[in-house]
Amino acid sequence: MVGKRFPLVMVPRFSTYIGSGEFASLGIDVSKFDEARVHVWRGEMSGTGILALTVKFEESTDRVVWFDCDGGAPLAIPEDDETSFDLTLARQYLRIVPTVAGTDPAVTLYAVGHLNQRTK
Repeated sequence: MVGKRFPLVMVPRFSTYIGSGEFASLGIDVSKFDEARVHVWRGEMSGTGILALTVKFEESTDRVVWFDCDGGAPLAIPEDDETSFDLTLARQYLRIVPTVAGTDPAVTLYAVGHLNQRTK
C-alpha cells in the first residue's frame, strides 16, 4: 500500500451482536481510496448449538446492489483472535457484513483499520 493513510472504523470497539442473521453496516464512501486494511477481532461467543461468526466485505456504486469486495470474501473469524483483510476497492461504497449463526448467539467484535488514498 502506497499513498496517505486514513483511519477506518467499520464496527466500533466493542460492539455486541445478539441473535442469528446478517448485520450489514451502512455503506461508507471510499471513492477517494484504492485499498483498505481492516482488522476484525471477535471475543468468545455465547449461545447453544454450533456457534459461528463469518465476516465479508461488499462494495456498491449505489448502496442498493452489493458485490463481494476483492480480498473480502466470507471468512470465519476465530474466537479471541484478530484477522486482517487487505481489500482492493473498485466501487464508491464499502460495507462489512458480519453473519452470526447458532441458537441464541451473542458475540462481541470490532473492525478497524485504515484506507489508502488513491495516488492517480
